[in-house]
Amino acid sequence: MSARFTPAGLAAAIAGLLARIVHRQPAEAFAWIDAPTLFERRRAGDRAVVIDVRGADEFVGDLGHLEGARNMPLNELPQRIGELAPLEGREIVLVCKTQMRSAAAAATLKDAGFRDLAVLRGGMVEWNRQGLPVSRDPHSA
Repeated sequence: MSARFTPAGLAAAIAGLLARIVHRQPAEAFAWIDAPTLFERRRAGDRAVVIDVRGADEFVGDLGHLEGARNMPLNELPQRIGELAPLEGREIVLVCKTQMRSAAAAATLKDAGFRDLAVLRGGMVEWNRQGLPVSRDPHSA
């Protein structure tokens, strides 16, 4: 007897497989930070560097960005890692719209030798959902 898959069942199976692949990041690759914790740390003067890996249009778009964040789109990151060399001793917090590109950026930076990395859980969608302040100024970094 052969198994029969409904389109919805097949879609669910594929989504589950993709979720396992995406979340298979080694535990030591990076830390997660939630929006309220990052907000409080920044307000208290924390010197972590925020790198927003969305495109320039998203950086100044509807969701805005964290004040002082540097925009370094994910597709440019491999060629621009040298710009981050002076930051090697500081924590780098990676931000995107949801957290997916940030996790990929963290893996890229880890492979390049960076160790103190965190990803904003839920990205700018969650930051905005929490009602935290944003900037839309392209020169705020």
